[in-house]
This record gives sequence, structure tokens and C-alpha cells, in this order.
Amino acid sequence: MIWTLIGIATIVAVLILLTAAVWKEKKKLQKLEEQTQELRNELHRRRNK
Repeated sequence: MIWTLIGIATIVAVLILLTAAVWKEKKKLQKLEEQTQELRNELHRRRNK
């Protein structure tokens, strides 16, 4: 019984850590996409001058 609870708690902890890691990477990716868009806009501005 106690081992089952420990097992479930471990699985839940791992899922929480994985979710946090994925969320962190998504935030990084979003930031990179924003920077890419800014660079594209700058490139278009310079081309159109």
C-alpha cells in the first residue's frame, strides 16, 4: 500500500517537472519567434528605403 502511494507520488512529481521544463522551453521559443519577427520587420524597413 505505502509503495503504491510512493510510486504515484513519484509519477506525479516527474509529470510536474516535465510540464515545468516544457513550459520553460515554450517561453524561450516564443521569445525567439518574437525576435525573429522584429528582425524580419527591420529587414523589410531597410529594403523599402
